[in-house]
Amino acid sequence: TQLPFHLEQTLSSSGTQVGLAIATMTGTSAVGSLVSSRVIDRQGRRGTLAMTFGFPAVGFALLPLFQSFGGVMLAACLIGAGLGLLLPSVSTWVTELAPPSLRGRLIGVVTMCFFVGQFVSPLVAAWVSGEAPGLASVFFFAAGLSAVLTVVVGGWAVGFRVGPKPVFRS
Repeated sequence: TQLPFHLEQTLSSSGTQVGLAIATMTGTSAVGSLVSSRVIDRQGRRGTLAMTFGFPAVGFALLPLFQSFGGVMLAACLIGAGLGLLLPSVSTWVTELAPPSLRGRLIGVVTMCFFVGQFVSPLVAAWVSGEAPGLASVFFFAAGLSAVLTVVVGGWAVGFRVGPKPVFRS
């Protein structure tokens, strides 16, 4: 979510370059998702998890070091490859580990968490960078709302009920 701002600030990139970088990251994510089952079969859960977080970590670490558009594109590919593995891998593991009656709801929670992260990311970035000091209250509201949504929706998804006798349905 922050790549366009990075490109504009560090490289004075054009709108076309920003669009190309985002499309490259999204396209690489699509390829990562497409090959995720083969990666999981070959690397197992731990190896796939390492790639899922390792590729973006390397990409994000390299991003500020690159002073050329080609370098940024390489970082975008690394980030996209890891993100492409993320949802299919987590979704696969949730469907393998969850009871059949909860699978659909839990996949919904996983997807919700992904999008809540995208929602909160720009708020956190603006707050941390100090570009929007008045944004602190918005950030805390968004973080609180995200936490409440995660607990409420996550609790609903697994069938947790608060009452005299909390019950966990499977």
